[in-house]
Amino acid sequence: MRSRREVLKLVAGAAGGRPEGFFSREEFRILDELTETIIPSDEHSPGARAAGVPAYIAAALAESNDAGLKRRWKTGLKRMGRSGLRGQENDPFFKELKERTAFAYYTSKIGIHSEMEYKGNVMRENW
Repeated sequence: MRSRREVLKLVAGAAGGRPEGFFSREEFRILDELTETIIPSDEHSPGARAAGVPAYIAAALAESNDAGLKRRWKTGLKRMGRSGLRGQENDPFFKELKERTAFAYYTSKIGIHSEMEYKGNVMRENW
């Protein structure tokens, strides 16, 4: 399994440096808005956009050999682009979007260090 950084580098190189991966610019814009709505920036930490969540999702999907998965994401983004997140709680694509957004965010440097305040393996006193 490739690391997050490796996936982003591979896709950026293959796509000519485009963060959209296999998405069109419009699809990527929708993905960017949706992920930022799911995990917005606030006073505690940056949101999904700052953590590179849309680019990570695009890179992972671009690397996938699953044509059905790619088609499902393009169709889902198109549908969500028209209707937004309101009323989508029972949509299977919405569930997948939330899961991938959370995974990408909480495995990013921002998610781990800013949001979760992970300090690494350090000696704790007064346990």
